[in-house]
Amino acid sequence: MISNFSGHSALMFAVEGNQRPNICFVHIEKAGGTTFNDFLLENLPGYWILPPQKNAYGWRYEADYLARLRKVIPFQHIGGHQLAAFDHYDNLFPNPLYVSFVREPVSRFLSHVNWKSKQHESTLSDFLQDPKTLNSQCFRISGQRKFEPTRGLIESRPYFIGLAEQFTLSLYMLQKLLGMHHRPFENSNVTSSQKKVYTASHLDSSQLDELRAANQEDVRLYEWIVNEFFPRQVEQLQPTESDLQQFLEESKKYHRQAWFAPRKKLRAAICRIATRLIRP
Repeated sequence: MISNFSGHSALMFAVEGNQRPNICFVHIEKAGGTTFNDFLLENLPGYWILPPQKNAYGWRYEADYLARLRKVIPFQHIGGHQLAAFDHYDNLFPNPLYVSFVREPVSRFLSHVNWKSKQHESTLSDFLQDPKTLNSQCFRISGQRKFEPTRGLIESRPYFIGLAEQFTLSLYMLQKLLGMHHRPFENSNVTSSQKKVYTASHLDSSQLDELRAANQEDVRLYEWIVNEFFPRQVEQLQPTESDLQQFLEESKKYHRQAWFAPRKKLRAAICRIATRLIRP
């Protein structure tokens, strides 16, 4: 455990003694979040994934509702697409740590389109014409589709940002921050290349420019994280190459325990029932 650890922005909190932060995982679609969710479910007691509320785009779990829900589900850590880092979860948890993973915006956008098209729900043209699908990484974090307020929120909260493109390093550093023994992980929800309808290699330069322009706020956010914020976390947490390589090799060989899948389904069912019984 890292004691009296403090720093700028995402790491501006102290972990003292054996007190572990309360993880609030703000899950951005198609950015490695399912793998991270499964890792937390397997390794972090008291972690629960809150289900999305149907037909309520933009809706968020507010702190007062979570306080009522907690009387039924004794969660100590939470994750989901509809968590709100801009809400007052510090009134809910004694030591909240917000976590998100981000991804290069064009790749993430196309991956999201592929996932929707697989369900026959959308096409690339549909996505580009729907403002709800644009600049989603900013929106998930701050509730706004703008870079500046999103950066401001990240800088003003205890926030850890991981990179999907450097998932192993990100998870390794987060475990170090939490004082967890280096526990391996197994990838989840990986789409094979044969099932991808849209990839960057299939688009011409004008189409790629159109995607970047449509998601320019996410592009600014991602570039800031890659060039400034993530290196700051690396500098503060100082991962060693040998330990990181060992963690990577162990994860390549790792498979989850047999109990994991039924336990995940049971917890999901409990959450669905609880959120229906206790309405916002």
